[in-house]
Amino acid sequence: MNNIARIIPCKKLPRTMGCFDYLVPERLKNKIKPGDFVYVPFKNRIISGLVDLFTDKSEFSAIKEISDVHNTFAPFLSYQIELIKWFSEYYYYSLGSTLSLFLKEPPKKTAKVKPAAEELAEIAMTGSKSVEKIAEQIMCSKDEIKFLLFPLKQDYKSFFFVKLAKLCLNENKQILVICPQVHKAEELFRCLPRELGERACLFTAGTRTSKNRYFETCRKIRENKISLIIGTRSAIFSPMVNPGVIIIDDAHSEDLKQWDQNPRYDTITVARKIQELSNCKLILSSITPRPEDAWLAKKENYRLISLGSCPDLNYKIINLNEERKKGFTYLSEALVAAIKQTIDQGKKVLLIVNKKGEYGYLACSDCNFEATCQNCKLPLSVFEKKLICYRCGHEQPIILVCPECHGYNLKKLGIGINQIKSELKIIINQEIAIVDEDNVATAKIILSTGQNIGRKVFTGVGLLGLVYVDSLAYLPDFSSSFRLYSFLKELINLFSSNNEPERRLIVQTCFPENIAFSSLAENYEKFYQAEIGERKAFGYPPFARLIKLFFEHHDLAVCKTEAMNLHKKLQTILGRAKDISLTDPYPCYTQKIRKKYRYQMILFMRDCAAVRESGLLINVPEYWTIDKNPNSLL
Repeated sequence: MNNIARIIPCKKLPRTMGCFDYLVPERLKNKIKPGDFVYVPFKNRIISGLVDLFTDKSEFSAIKEISDVHNTFAPFLSYQIELIKWFSEYYYYSLGSTLSLFLKEPPKKTAKVKPAAEELAEIAMTGSKSVEKIAEQIMCSKDEIKFLLFPLKQDYKSFFFVKLAKLCLNENKQILVICPQVHKAEELFRCLPRELGERACLFTAGTRTSKNRYFETCRKIRENKISLIIGTRSAIFSPMVNPGVIIIDDAHSEDLKQWDQNPRYDTITVARKIQELSNCKLILSSITPRPEDAWLAKKENYRLISLGSCPDLNYKIINLNEERKKGFTYLSEALVAAIKQTIDQGKKVLLIVNKKGEYGYLACSDCNFEATCQNCKLPLSVFEKKLICYRCGHEQPIILVCPECHGYNLKKLGIGINQIKSELKIIINQEIAIVDEDNVATAKIILSTGQNIGRKVFTGVGLLGLVYVDSLAYLPDFSSSFRLYSFLKELINLFSSNNEPERRLIVQTCFPENIAFSSLAENYEKFYQAEIGERKAFGYPPFARLIKLFFEHHDLAVCKTEAMNLHKKLQTILGRAKDISLTDPYPCYTQKIRKKYRYQMILFMRDCAAVRESGLLINVPEYWTIDKNPNSLL
């Protein structure tokens, strides 16, 4: 018999470290198998480990014995072991660190866990027989296992998910629904009927921060006592033993990619791998599918399913360049007239201004000095008598004298949501409120940046006005057009689902020719064809894999030198390769992140084999970050 077990330690380790070999003592022979958990000595302590396989040879000169069997954890299934190995290799994250994502040590002290269902009030939902029929067809389908849910009515979506969950429950299978934000996961959880609520859990980042709640939730999932898991992106690591359906809701959202800490994984990519390994069904739900997802769906013959479409809106685009000729204002005559008319009809108005504060920045007209954040090096917004960085929260008193030329010709420039609020108070004598700052319940005019806005804000709204969203247009990034388009369509979709008669939409922009604006009145296909054509011409996803490499340091000179050195090394290895190209190093758009400077470079992989990719990235030092398929190149 093979006397050596290859163990994946449940411990965060450098990316180059993999499995470790341990002797199987006589007392444990025939008692452990691949997928079991054991206790193993690691340095000067005992830790948990996952048994990968058994062998009779080891490359290590001296190996220790397994200490004991870990009876607290249920064994991992073969697909879960394969998933850990794939994740580690694909995202350049060590096996031990990857296992730590799927597993946490049991809490030292147990405490009673309050059920999540007791914390949330129920929300009603609407549906139809046709929606039920689609859910039944999906569950009965044997050949079709990948689906793209598009287009869809917002009201029907929750009903459809709940119907699928009931069907999975009848077949003793588990269903996982991933939402991009916590408030959307909670909204769906509130829709659950009693018979599902008892077999469901809410799995968010808050679940992982509470050891007792996390461990108890995972135990019930492993024992199949929980059939429906609703959560945010970290829920993709929930230990399902019998996955039936995985749903990625709002699959266009950037929040499905972990971009701010390692490992920088994409939830949709991980979900596709789970589907491949477990042969469960995968549904991508989106009002605006990412171009790369739509392209792959066509290539791999995803079945397109629809839950109806949003009704047409009374729609108007106002060219702000023309308004400038009349005496430029962000509150055009047409918009102001529409606001007054809507309020006279007894309805509310929702206005979107995609900038916080009163003014966008403070600059000197004499020497072009611009006030920037000491932490981020981004322009500081002006609000009353303060300069504020809405990225890191830094605040300071407003500058009265230019620190460069000592002049007094400092000007407040750009638009902000508070400025629009002040101007509206002069023009219209109505209660005005900003979402997340004021009480919007009684306000006739509601202002919002549009980010992570909930459905309840749209209740009673008869006019949606996009006052200023041009800051998202023409960013020097491959996904800028799609980012703006999906932002606009999501707002319109939420507005369309509020069931108010005679809804009106007014869009103000200086760039009416932008594909994101010009496609609003058309179907998604027009935008997709234009966007996919540009990406193919310039070699962006899905026609290339992108990998961002970046280095951070407190000293800008050290940061730049390190980046130049690695770039030279990688460029020497690449030579004149045609399937891989590397950009020159450049500073991050946000010059300082968490008080550190960042330099980065981008690898473009065109029809490049995975072995070529890994062979190149093995030269990247441990202290560099590897971000595969980044959301942005800025």
